[in-house]
Amino acid sequence: MKTKSLFGYMPKFVFVSGVMFFSSSLLNAWTIQVLDPASTYSAVTNCYNGPDYTTFRSYLTATGSSLTLGSLASYTIGDADAVIVNVVGSSSHYSSAELSVLSSLLNSNTRVLVFGENNSWNSSNGELASLLGGVNGNREGANTQTVSNLYPLITEGVNSLTFTASGVISPGQSSGVSLSSDNSLTLWGNNSNFLLLMDINLLDNPRINQADNNKLAGNIANWLSGVDITPIPEPSSYALVMGMAGLGALAIRRRRK
Repeated sequence: MKTKSLFGYMPKFVFVSGVMFFSSSLLNAWTIQVLDPASTYSAVTNCYNGPDYTTFRSYLTATGSSLTLGSLASYTIGDADAVIVNVVGSSSHYSSAELSVLSSLLNSNTRVLVFGENNSWNSSNGELASLLGGVNGNREGANTQTVSNLYPLITEGVNSLTFTASGVISPGQSSGVSLSSDNSLTLWGNNSNFLLLMDINLLDNPRINQADNNKLAGNIANWLSGVDITPIPEPSSYALVMGMAGLGALAIRRRRK
């Protein structure tokens, strides 16, 4: 596991035969790509550089993750370790290319946070519901919703959330899990990797400290950043470690002579 400090995730140090090694957490940088649909709602609510998302971005970067910006339509699975999809414009549609990427993400191991919105986004919400096998409520969800602990990586310590004119997409009979009482926060995918949040305002600066919104924001940041995943060193990392081990053994041998 990565080691957390006040400055984010710092490398562990492992001593073997008198040699100090950097753990693989230093050698595996985690990248989160923020994807823009062709039609985006507002520069203010853009997770990558929007002024309303400075707090949430600070949670993401505090884990040691780096943020990049890309296009939803041209994203390829594997381009990043995790993905955030910005909300489309009101009354806009996803393009066929964008829906294809969302489908690929749904069926992948990549953790993804997708923003939906209220019934003014009925067109794009309906497309998301159809893709996921859920039901578009075409209404606003309750402003206060209780949270179940069905998926602790995301909901641990979160009892209730305060929404602002959220949308509603309900799980179908054989797909999706509802994490909030009025289906404004749901989890999808065979690998439980597709998180749908039907309110872009819940994580913004003015509302992040309402109810348990702040705790949810931190949990999502950790989940997207793979804090629960032990990184696997690349072959070049093994070579570095073995080389350092050899130098350490040589130094010890010389001291004993």
